[in-house]
Amino acid sequence: MILTPNNQLIVPPYRVFRSLDEAMRKADDGHNIDLWADVEVKEPNGFSQGRESFRCHSFLKAFIDYLCSKGREGIVPSVDWAGCSRNMNSSNDDSSCTSSLDMVSNSLWLGPIVGTGTTPATINDYKMEKPCWHGTLAANLNVHSNTASSTGWADPIFSVTKSAAGWVTNAYANMTLAITNGPANGWEGSINSNTATVLYTTHTSSTFSGTRQNCFPPINPGATPTFTIKNYGQLTWSSAAITAPTDDGALQSKFSISRDFTNNQGGAFTINEAGILASMSIGRLGTYSYAVPHLIVRDVLGAPVTLQNGQIMTLTYNIIVNA
Repeated sequence: MILTPNNQLIVPPYRVFRSLDEAMRKADDGHNIDLWADVEVKEPNGFSQGRESFRCHSFLKAFIDYLCSKGREGIVPSVDWAGCSRNMNSSNDDSSCTSSLDMVSNSLWLGPIVGTGTTPATINDYKMEKPCWHGTLAANLNVHSNTASSTGWADPIFSVTKSAAGWVTNAYANMTLAITNGPANGWEGSINSNTATVLYTTHTSSTFSGTRQNCFPPINPGATPTFTIKNYGQLTWSSAAITAPTDDGALQSKFSISRDFTNNQGGAFTINEAGILASMSIGRLGTYSYAVPHLIVRDVLGAPVTLQNGQIMTLTYNIIVNA
């Protein structure tokens, strides 16, 4: 998908369909559980520059892990957004871990997500390669670099402290923290919040509610790692919306989940990957529960989508069951 200098959207004609139903008729190959995506680019006044529907090949292992955990007794291991091993279990066992799947209740942080990564998707992907969080900032791969004075690594809380840093509160929220040396070298997690001296990629308390990103490193990074704060480019997210299931009374049932992404960076911005981020609550019934993000869908787009400043991309995933 390419935007010309006069902002006209060009899509190869053989991939253009007027509707999802028309696209599905072009792909009668016996899929019983199916995932389709609609991508539409619009001007701020709502004028559509173009729309494309395509079949996804992108359900990830975390999605199957969750389904399995709800249909059997015993632990089902999974890997969360931050690369941590988690244990999910059927909620029928009140002495063990429970799991629930949520895509929209905290709808500014869950649901459809996009990024700039280009590495092909695999079944074991657990995060977007280069996620684009909510905001208006252009990409900057070195917003700030430093050496930690100390770290706090006690699941479910992770923090990086830099004494006398003098940071503006939450100035780095919705950016990415990258550990750049030591045992956890290469690990990245989205920054949830920051104080004048402390960065958090998780909530700040073990007794929290909500489903905002909770990124806990799987390996202790040590007391004084070096780190970089980076930003892969931000887009203004709308809340995610999910439809009620519908069916045709005979052969098909489906529901959709969608979000708008607006480019307010001031210049053109290119999107290469898309997915669905869900929250799975991990805990013991009657004791504790905290939200852990899992990526359940990831697609690398066959043709990148370039948004000019002010343009809006609507990403809709359609989950379909065919008889």
